[in-house]
Amino acid sequence: MKKVIITLIILIASLSYACENGLDLAPISSITTSSFWKTEDDAQGALYGMYSQFRSTLNGNENILYWMDFRSGFWTIGTSGGAGDNEKLWQNNMDATTTSTNWSSLYTLINDCNLILKYTPDISFSNESYKDEVLGHAHFVRAYAYFKLAQLWGDVPIVTEGFESINQELYNPRSPVADVFTLVKQDIAEAVTKLPESAPGSMPFMAGKAAANMLRTEINLWLAKRAGGGNAELTEARTAIDAVLLNSYILEDNYEDAFRNDNSKEIIFSIYFDYSEEPNPSGRDIGQYGWNFVNNINYVPASLRDIVPNSGSTQWLTLSPDYTLRFLKPDSVDQRTAINWQEIPNPAGGTVKWINKYLGTLIEGTRRFYDDIRIYRQAEAYLFKAEVENALDNKDVAIQNLNIVAERAYGVLDYYPLTLTKEEVDDAILEERLIEFAAEGKSWLDIIRFGKAFEIITSLIGREGENQGNILLFPVNQDVISRNTKIIQTPGY
Repeated sequence: MKKVIITLIILIASLSYACENGLDLAPISSITTSSFWKTEDDAQGALYGMYSQFRSTLNGNENILYWMDFRSGFWTIGTSGGAGDNEKLWQNNMDATTTSTNWSSLYTLINDCNLILKYTPDISFSNESYKDEVLGHAHFVRAYAYFKLAQLWGDVPIVTEGFESINQELYNPRSPVADVFTLVKQDIAEAVTKLPESAPGSMPFMAGKAAANMLRTEINLWLAKRAGGGNAELTEARTAIDAVLLNSYILEDNYEDAFRNDNSKEIIFSIYFDYSEEPNPSGRDIGQYGWNFVNNINYVPASLRDIVPNSGSTQWLTLSPDYTLRFLKPDSVDQRTAINWQEIPNPAGGTVKWINKYLGTLIEGTRRFYDDIRIYRQAEAYLFKAEVENALDNKDVAIQNLNIVAERAYGVLDYYPLTLTKEEVDDAILEERLIEFAAEGKSWLDIIRFGKAFEIITSLIGREGENQGNILLFPVNQDVISRNTKIIQTPGY
C-alpha cells in the first residue's frame, strides 16, 4: 500500500508547476482544472499530492527544524563548520533576508488544501464516507499549516479560495491572528469529525482521527496559555487528548524502537519517505536525505565506521552545550541519551558525537537516510495529558501521566513524586518534552507555550521588550514583501 500511495504522489506532483505571485502559490492550469476534478480518483490523486507538498514544506529550506527548533539555541556548528543563516536563528538575530523567514511553501500547501475543499464536494464517490475522509485530510493539513503560520508570524494572510490562474489576484494583507485561529479551530473540528479512526502501526503517514485530536490538543493548549483562552480551551484539550488515549497506540518498551520501525505502534502521525522515490528532478536520490538535515549531523570518521552504525562526510550541525550540559543525563540514568546524542571515543583523540535517532539504511555501501519524520507519538499524548491536567489543577493526574514517560526513560516507578507543586510539575513536563523530542522540531514552540523563552534560551535573556515586543515572532522575508505590497513587516523588524 505504501508503494501504491507514493506512486500516486509522484504522479500528481508531476502535474503541478510553479508560478510566482504575492503568496508564491503553485496553481493548477486551466486545462488541468477543467479535465482533472471529475472523478473520485482525481480527488484521491490530489489528496496524495497535498501530502507530498506537506512533506516538501516541512523538509525543505524552511523546514521543521528551522521553524520549530533552531531558535531554542540548542544547536551549533558541527565539525565541518559553515553556520550561514543557521546562526541567525540560534542567536535570535534574524532579519528579512534570512532564508527561514519565507512562508511561501506553507501557502503552496494551503492552496492544495483549498482546491480539494473546493472541488471534492461536487465529485461523485462510490463511497460517500471516503469523500468525507478526503475532505477531512484537507481540513487537517490546512489547520496544521495555518496553526504554524499563526505561531511563527502572528498576523498572516488568510486565503481560503484555491488559486488556479496566473491572472487571479491574491495579494492579501495580514489578517489578525485571532481570525487565523478562528479558521484553524473550524478546520480541526471538521478534521476530527470526518477522519476515520486510526489503526496503530498501519499507514501512520496518513492522518487519522487520533492525529487530528493530537493537533486539536496542541491548538487548544496554545490558545489557553498564549491567547487567554483559559479553562474553556483546556477543557476542549482534555476531550481531544482523552480520545487519543482511548486508542490502542503504545509506548514502546525501548525508546530506540520508536525510531527503528517506521510502522511502530507508538507513531500516531508521520511524514513518509522511501528509497524507491529516486531519482528526483535534481538527479539526486530523494531517499538519500529523507531527513533533510541528517547528512549534516551524522558524521563519523572512516576509522570508526566498522563499529558505528552510521556514515557520512560532513557534520554541519550538532547539539550545543546549552542543550547537552542541561538536558543530557548519563546513559546509565536515561536510556534516551544514547539515541538523542551518541558519543564514543575517537582513536584520533577526543570523542565523536552524533544524533542517533534517524540512522537510515545501509544499501550497497551507502547509507540512505529515508526514515519517516515523526510528527506525533504516543509519548507526546501522555505528556499532553499531563500538561492539560496540571493546567486544570489536577496535579496528581498530571504526575501519573508524566511518570508513564519517565518510567520508560529512567526505569524507575513514580520517578516524579506527588509532593511536587503545580509549578514544579510544569517544569518537569517541559524538561521531559525537551529530552523526549530532541531534534524532532518541538523545542522552540514548547518553550514559548510554557512561557519560559526568556529564562531558558540564552540568547533571549533580558530581551523581552525587543522588536516592539515581537522578538518571539519571525520577520517576513523581503521577497514576500517585495511581491506583495499589502504585506506589512512584523513590527520591530
